[in-house]
Amino acid sequence: MIFLSVFFICTSLVTAGTKDKHRVFVVQGRQALDPANALKVNLQPGKHRIRLGKGEIFYGKDFQGSTSLAVRLHDHETAVDRLYALSLSHGESPVIAVEMKRGGFLQAFIVDDYTGDNHGSLTLMIDDTSHKVNSSNALNPTKAYKIEAHKDAYIYQFIGELKFGKGFPGIRECFVRKHNSYYKSISYYVIKADGIGKGGIKFNNDSLWFFVVDETPGDNSGSLSIGLFSTE
Repeated sequence: MIFLSVFFICTSLVTAGTKDKHRVFVVQGRQALDPANALKVNLQPGKHRIRLGKGEIFYGKDFQGSTSLAVRLHDHETAVDRLYALSLSHGESPVIAVEMKRGGFLQAFIVDDYTGDNHGSLTLMIDDTSHKVNSSNALNPTKAYKIEAHKDAYIYQFIGELKFGKGFPGIRECFVRKHNSYYKSISYYVIKADGIGKGGIKFNNDSLWFFVVDETPGDNSGSLSIGLFSTE
């Protein structure tokens, strides 16, 4: 896979008299994982319903089975990318309901730096058609921004936007992959400005990879300033 060079800025602030830490890092617009390995499905004009079916993906020996996928939707008419994370909860999946007047495409994938010991698959349902996602659909995380989230961590700042090409509308969201080494579990989330703070996603001694995906990152622009708070 081919990736463009990306620069990151990371700063830390420790609150006096406590172990609280505020870490801020910047994800540049040209940070993008190559989605060449993703499952890609062209979507015809009209309405579509997308959800997970059955299955699990195992990221190595002794790992819990993961029932989580990252999904990117692109709308041809608006040229907008929308990011989603689908996960099964008690065997049930949320449904992504979309309408595309001129059609678009979907990419579904996982992210892993070594797939040699992976096994299993997840079924992705698009309308009434099933598709399999497995380790062959893993993206290389080389250019993801990697950071450790300590005790009681959450995102407290999410500022900026990314543009995937000149003249394209900006988006204010990115993926995060969470790996908990104690439980040996992996799951995916989408970070948005309206879902941060203490009421947002919680992290607790997790390894986090922040990323977006794009086939041609050379003309991307913009950046996201992300702040991570933890009590250790």
